[in-house]
Amino acid sequence: MIAMLSGRVVQAGSDRLIVETGGIGFEVLAPSNVINEAAKCEQIKLFTHLHVREDAMVLYGFLTATEKKTFEQLTSVSGIGPKTALAILSAVPAERLAAIIRGGDAAALKGIPGVGPKTAGRLVLELQGKFDATTFGAPAFMQELPEDDSVAALMALGYQRAAAAQAVEAARKALGGGAGADTGTGAGTGACKSAGDASSVVRHALKLLARQ
Repeated sequence: MIAMLSGRVVQAGSDRLIVETGGIGFEVLAPSNVINEAAKCEQIKLFTHLHVREDAMVLYGFLTATEKKTFEQLTSVSGIGPKTALAILSAVPAERLAAIIRGGDAAALKGIPGVGPKTAGRLVLELQGKFDATTFGAPAFMQELPEDDSVAALMALGYQRAAAAQAVEAARKALGGGAGADTGTGAGTGACKSAGDASSVVRHALKLLARQ
């Protein structure tokens, strides 16, 4: 099993790249974020999944272990093959997909190539409970956010500024805090202060966005 691959990017196409390591060139199929990263750098490190078929062995590559695990969870769903799993990850970042699954929002997946209404519903149904917050929660950069970076964090996950700002405002209200609670200038303490913590705001905003 090839679990990880690190080497020189020889070629990057629309859905695959060639990585040379030890004088051997490995063809790796990958989602769009990996292809975009490969186009910008000479060296790359990928977490890989080797898919074995009767007629071929295909290597898939991802920038993080979480993306790789998400791919493997997707392909465990009946009717979702590697090609469709890549299309999903190209359209929806892993962290956002986790929020969609946890929120049970199959409609958010419509429009992705290969994912019709029935497939989206089956995907959400079969993966409910597998995309837990500890494994597929907010990315590491959200753990220690400055208090005014909630909107920026959502934009980094692919959301538009207007939608991100609206979700952050709604999340603050739902958590019992206003602007004062988020900046630490309000009178709230204890639970109210925790409610205004930027990481908590972003996590709640993700849940709200997943329902849209």
